Amino acid sequence: PEQAEELKNETDGELIAMEAVSVAAKDHPTSDGIISCKLAVTEGEQLYCVSDTELNTTPIPKGTVALTMKQAKKLGLSAGDKVYWKTATGSKWNESRIGLISRHPNITGITMLRADYEKADMTFRPVMLVSKKDCENVAGHDCVSAVHSMKDLIAAFDKMMEIMNLLVYFMVIFSVLLIVIVLYNSGNLSFNEREKEFATLKVLGFKSSAIRRLLSTQNLWLSVLGVICGLPLGRVPLQAMMDSNGDAIDWPCYIAPATYIISAIFVMTVSVLVSFLFSRRIKRIDMVEVLKGME
Repeated sequence: PEQAEELKNETDGELIAMEAVSVAAKDHPTSDGIISCKLAVTEGEQLYCVSDTELNTTPIPKGTVALTMKQAKKLGLSAGDKVYWKTATGSKWNESRIGLISRHPNITGITMLRADYEKADMTFRPVMLVSKKDCENVAGHDCVSAVHSMKDLIAAFDKMMEIMNLLVYFMVIFSVLLIVIVLYNSGNLSFNEREKEFATLKVLGFKSSAIRRLLSTQNLWLSVLGVICGLPLGRVPLQAMMDSNGDAIDWPCYIAPATYIISAIFVMTVSVLVSFLFSRRIKRIDMVEVLKGME
């Protein structure tokens, strides 16, 4: 600890302690009401940042703790409620008030200030030092096992995201195939069911071009309605897929406005092409054969 304090002063950094804890909504809970997660203890220097549910960096109010959103929902807790926690090596349940509901992609649990942690008669044992300075010169200290720059952390995160990006690419490919198949099959089914209707319109004197415009307009409006209804719901299954990774991971989904626009344009384009494909068949309708089948 003394060496860690010296490094902190040398680098103008912030010490962070981490340990496994059990969290519950009431004192002395049953096993069903206990969640195993992480406890992060920060000195409040804002070098180790805590984000609220809107992903805005927010300081933890003194005398309170920050509880991650997934754990809060599972325990039925919100800001202002009391939460109970104990370390993996301890037997005493500690009571704290929730001052912030936070979000973190892969560290879920409780975050609290060092002063409040030590006030609960806990010993602060730092495992990490965060600093804005270049810390390569401290790599030789006995208490330092590794030094990671922001560039290294970003590279490690990008490496971890490669699998996720691959999954997203597969989802996009199959979504495109699904759109094409569904629109083509629905257009084919609609045309076959309305073939007699088109033949009747031709008998009544409607030109093929007028019937084609009618069919294309109807399909276009149906596609517009589908886009309007579908775009707001696109984020729901994506977030559900992210949430299915378990309580230890909380990856918020963000869909850029450009993605919505590209999706809408693609659906409308496929709809127009399908309409054009089937509208060409109107000219080849055998009115005699179709209308004889109605008898």
